[in-house]
Amino acid sequence: MTAIPGDCRVRDKEQEKIGRYEQLEEEIAKLWNTKTVTVIPVVIGALGFISDCFESYLEVGVEVKLQVVQKTTLLGTAGIFKKTLSM
Repeated sequence: MTAIPGDCRVRDKEQEKIGRYEQLEEEIAKLWNTKTVTVIPVVIGALGFISDCFESYLEVGVEVKLQVVQKTTLLGTAGIFKKTLSM
């Protein structure tokens, strides 16, 4: 599920995603016969804001350049504004 909330709602959206995928965690754990499954909510605000927990979520061995993700988000938001204002 993709989410690009306003910057003030990033933490709320993270918690929403964690709750939404709780059942999926349980099903995957049963299916793969494993004890731990972790949902990693990737939520970035429309202006590139991330929560304080974002970097701790990425401690799973995946290398992500935060600046690139934020820049991509900002460029996407700028594109939406440009299309909207040119109407």
